[in-house]
Order: sequence, then structure tokens, then C-alpha cells
Amino acid sequence: MSKFTASQEHTSAVRDLIPGGAHTYAKGEDQYPEGMAPVIERGAGCRVWDLDGNEFVEYGSGLRSTILGHGFEPVIRAVQRSWPTESTSSARIGSSARPPSA
Repeated sequence: MSKFTASQEHTSAVRDLIPGGAHTYAKGEDQYPEGMAPVIERGAGCRVWDLDGNEFVEYGSGLRSTILGHGFEPVIRAVQRSWPTESTSSARIGSSARPPSA
């Protein structure tokens, strides 16, 4: 039988910090049987793991938007190629933050 102790502790802490907790319709703890709301820690393909190490086939909690699955390598590589490096980001921020020359 699955345990949800770490997920419950996390949810309780979030509820103390954020009114109503971290909630979207599909991911709210009220969408699960009482005491069984997983807090997802990571995913790969169609599988996700919660803070307690429980493994699930993820479908509904991604609002059916994870058609490619979690961590789909071609998407990750494309993002990594297009993501600016720290020096590039600093240069962009620096150039746009400078006041116009008089």
C-alpha cells in the first residue's frame, strides 16, 4: 500500500504559506481520496514519482497536456539550445537597463 506522509507534510506547509494552498483544479488535494494526494517530485515519460517515492502513470494531473511525456529529450535539447547563457542574459539585461545616452 502506498504511503503519502511526505506529500501530506508538504501540502500542509504550503497551506500555511499560501492561502488555499498550491492549487489548480486537477492538482488540488481535494481531487484525490482523503490522505492520498501525491506531491509530484519528478517525471519521465508517462511516469511520475511523488515525494514519498510512489510511482504513477501520469495522465490527469497534467491536464492532458503532457502528450509528449515528461522530460521529452527533443524538447529539452531545443530549450537548452535556445536558453540564453548567464553572460548573454546579463548582457541583454544590462543593455536594456542602461539609460539612453544624452
